[in-house]
Amino acid sequence: MKTLNNKLIIEPYEGIRKVEAKVTSGFATIKQRTNLIGLKVLLDGTITQGQNVIEVKEGQIVYYQENTLYSQAWAKEVYTCDDIKKPFILAEAAYVILIK
Repeated sequence: MKTLNNKLIIEPYEGIRKVEAKVTSGFATIKQRTNLIGLKVLLDGTITQGQNVIEVKEGQIVYYQENTLYSQAWAKEVYTCDDIKKPFILAEAAYVILIK
C-alpha cells in the first residue's frame, strides 16, 4: 500500500492542544509555537512539488511546524484502518519542512 494525493499517513501529534500564555513585562501574550515536531511515517508515500517527486518510506520521520500541527484540522482527525496497525492522521505533504 502507498498513500496518494500528497497525503502522508503518520503517527498522530500528541502535543498539548491548549493556548499557553507568555508574560513579558507584566503583559500576557500567546506563546508562539516555534518548534519543529518529528512524526513517524506509517505507510510509504510520495510528495510531489512541481517537477520534484520525493519518495517517503515507512519508518522515516517527517517534521512539521508545531503551529501547523496545532492549528490544522487534518492534524486533529485520528483514523484507524484494519491494514494499518496504529492510529494515524492523514497529513498534508505540502506542510512538511524536513524528512529524516
